[in-house]
Amino acid sequence: MELSSNTETKLPEAIIHLTAVEEVRISHCKLTGNIPDGIGALQNLARLKLSHNSLTGMLPSSFNLLSGLQWLNLSFNQLSGDFPALPNLQALDFLYIDSNRFTGPIPTVFGNPRALTCDNPIASEIPPELWTLTTLTSLEMSNCKLFGSLVGVGNLRNLGSLDVTNNQLSGELPSREICSLQLESLHLRRNRFSAGEILDMTGTNLDEMCLDPENQRYLVIEEDDLLCQVDYMCDSVHKVFPHIGDS
Repeated sequence: MELSSNTETKLPEAIIHLTAVEEVRISHCKLTGNIPDGIGALQNLARLKLSHNSLTGMLPSSFNLLSGLQWLNLSFNQLSGDFPALPNLQALDFLYIDSNRFTGPIPTVFGNPRALTCDNPIASEIPPELWTLTTLTSLEMSNCKLFGSLVGVGNLRNLGSLDVTNNQLSGELPSREICSLQLESLHLRRNRFSAGEILDMTGTNLDEMCLDPENQRYLVIEEDDLLCQVDYMCDSVHKVFPHIGDS
């Protein structure tokens, strides 16, 4: 089911009676109000996209009944409150909840996710369970008011993209762990990392990177591989240029 609209409207309660539907896409539709508590009745739902609307309120706990849900995109709404634990969503591969007003811990209790995008005022410490989600290929947690360290990130062996920009992360940057990953995109700007070992990204797949100026002296990258992409990303997005090391 896919809908579009140019006028403000609430998510129809009748949606909870579509128990046979496997996919719902209602984005950019100016939806307002809450997500119905009865959403858990959609037992066959595999993909749900309600992004780019004006939905408010808390996420219903009945989401935990959607055991077959594989893809959930609630980005760019005004949803709030603690993000609930969803232990029954063991099939969930992709979770996008960025640009809302969720608080509380980062959601980590669900199956074998490949992508987690947060960008909410979580204001909590990074939970150690996050480093057990070894199927993750993309982890984006910018602007979350997170604190703690990145120690453990090396466990995410499949990770290709990491963005923790604009948080309150501290401690030594776990350079060896980061270098052990096959990252294509790495953004660490605007945190409180202290100097650690040299972050040697030569010979990697990296083509986007952003690092605070005070940490750039400990960075080594290959000029030919990164110059164009790094300059663009760091100048236009995070307003910082990298140190270009000798290759």
